[in-house]
Amino acid sequence: MPLSETTPSSPTELNGDEASLKMPPQDQLFAPREISGDPYAHSVESSGQRATGRSAQGLASVGRQEGAHGIKLVFRSCREAIERALENQEDVINRANALNDLRDALDALWEYRNTREQQFADFINHIQGLLIEVEDLPIEQIQAIGHVIEKASYATRLTDADLREYTTILMRAGCDVFREIR
Repeated sequence: MPLSETTPSSPTELNGDEASLKMPPQDQLFAPREISGDPYAHSVESSGQRATGRSAQGLASVGRQEGAHGIKLVFRSCREAIERALENQEDVINRANALNDLRDALDALWEYRNTREQQFADFINHIQGLLIEVEDLPIEQIQAIGHVIEKASYATRLTDADLREYTTILMRAGCDVFREIR
């Protein structure tokens, strides 16, 4: 199931009742699927250079949105970047571009760290540490990162238990979750 089918598509849906944002079944989160068509067709912003999805300028404007709505929009950018990375498994350059877009989106999320609980900041920092070198990141690890980002995006508050669960998911996929503290 494409991520766009599980994600609210309009600001009114984002501003609605949090209960209406239901997380899709776990087996449908970033599961491998057939790829067809141009992966950038839905979000191309061009400056005359090679298209890489959202532009830095577009992400900066998303990052300026207020509160929970802005966080939801930036999480959507994270999910879109992961989806593009998964769709470009064989195209190393486009996959790296998508993961760099994910890093940009995580940087935008980092700007919200003072508006949320400490675990939110810890989570963003943790994921940023996993994306230091994206060129050789195996697809299983990209899927795991996407899975935990998806889960976190539906949480209105992250807890220590959530962080432990996310760490377990990442470790099972072979992510070096302790790289940043060595």
